[in-house]
Amino acid sequence: ASLGCPGPAGSGFVEALAPVVASRCHDFVPQGLSMVLWGFATLSAKGMQVPGTLLLNSLGPAVIDKAAQFEPQGASNILWACATIMNAHKNTNSDADTCSETTDPDDSAAAVVNDVAEMP
Repeated sequence: ASLGCPGPAGSGFVEALAPVVASRCHDFVPQGLSMVLWGFATLSAKGMQVPGTLLLNSLGPAVIDKAAQFEPQGASNILWACATIMNAHKNTNSDADTCSETTDPDDSAAAVVNDVAEMP
């Protein structure tokens, strides 16, 4: 099974990886944060269920903490990823995220987008 295709093997991998990424995201360098968000958003855009609330709630503060360190490409990748994850969430109306908080990913993504937009 290909990880690029929605299906049991790919979704199992995503379900296992997301909490690990969430717990270690403050250790990531800015490029790593943008790449992991881009990767999850790309899978989301291809129809795979991703735990958007968990990812945006945990990666959002790490992105904000390192906002001044992002290159323009990394900042644009994060904005695209947030928009893509928010869009996928709206299209599926899925509350199946594996997150202990009930925060809507739209709220988390909006906070990230606002903070990145205010970067010097």
